[in-house]
Amino acid sequence: MLKHTPTPYRVGKTGQVVSDSAEGLTLNGATGKDAIEHYGGNLIAESVSPENAEFIARACNAFDLFVAGAEEALEQLKFEGMTVDALEKALAIAKGEA
Repeated sequence: MLKHTPTPYRVGKTGQVVSDSAEGLTLNGATGKDAIEHYGGNLIAESVSPENAEFIARACNAFDLFVAGAEEALEQLKFEGMTVDALEKALAIAKGEA
């Protein structure tokens, strides 16, 4: 699976996407006490519209569960002999393999 800052993500004080975790973050000023005071959490994404910040947080929070469910569905569909090309392509993209 792709390495990223662990979820959950949320919208910070002034519209940025933030996380309580600093794992995987390497930007100066994006983590720690000052970032948490300024942004409301460790900075994931700063220059995004409020609608996109909410979308990014929701999508990232659901990502691992989506991949696990899609992999389970894929195996069942293959077992039943169904065509699964689109699902295989979507999973490859989601997992950074395409």
